[in-house]
Amino acid sequence: MNLEEVLQNLRKCVDRYANISLFEVNELSEILRDLGVNVSYLTEIRKEYYNDFQIAYKRSLENSHAAKEREAMQVVPELDYIRKVLKNYSDLKAEIRTQISLHKNNE
Repeated sequence: MNLEEVLQNLRKCVDRYANISLFEVNELSEILRDLGVNVSYLTEIRKEYYNDFQIAYKRSLENSHAAKEREAMQVVPELDYIRKVLKNYSDLKAEIRTQISLHKNNE
């Protein structure tokens, strides 16, 4: 699976979440599972971009660590983007878990 496919799957999860009742625990659980699977794929994809980042960092002709890092981030901007996406979807997973727990506590 590539980055765009995983991002598309994650967007579908958000669309499903936005359009269901918060009392549909089974649907929420399915969305949570789908998010988890796709976040796992994204973590694997991040490894590939991190390797590209390391190569760019080592090939850099800059003198300082900060300059090499900036240059590598320009060469591999996907790495920072993936970091932000992972943070966002981790927060969404926590929100869905909270919704499921609230429903279970109200039963």
